[in-house]
Amino acid sequence: MLYRGRNLRGLWIGVTLASALGIPIAASAQSPMPDNIDGGLRHLVEARVNAAAAPSVSAARLLEPRVLRDTQSRVLVNVWLDGRHPLPTVHQSLAALGANVSAELATYRQGVIAAYVPVEHAIDAALLPGVRSVTLEHKPSLPRSVA
Repeated sequence: MLYRGRNLRGLWIGVTLASALGIPIAASAQSPMPDNIDGGLRHLVEARVNAAAAPSVSAARLLEPRVLRDTQSRVLVNVWLDGRHPLPTVHQSLAALGANVSAELATYRQGVIAAYVPVEHAIDAALLPGVRSVTLEHKPSLPRSVA
């Protein structure tokens, strides 16, 4: 019985934290989000999916000033390859999703592609064959001077 009480207490703590942070419980339990999308991009995709239910101060809103977008409101991401499919094949698949590939480097690790991807197709990009992970690229910033 004590073990069962600990599980319920852990569940209660998790629910309390999720509600305090403004995370919808149903969405967090059944998220179709692949594991190979980084946190920043994950926040943008979830905010787009849950636009009506998003809290007033969401992580995506706080992140927005640092996001690089093109004129079509696509976000700049790095698509890291796993080496199972050639870079040109992944490049073509990204282009078919509406991405604008701005750079690629086949010689770094298994390959990396920098592309502006529509937020609504970020999950599709992460699920492409040959993709290891998709990470959001942030605007560069100057370090703060230490006085």
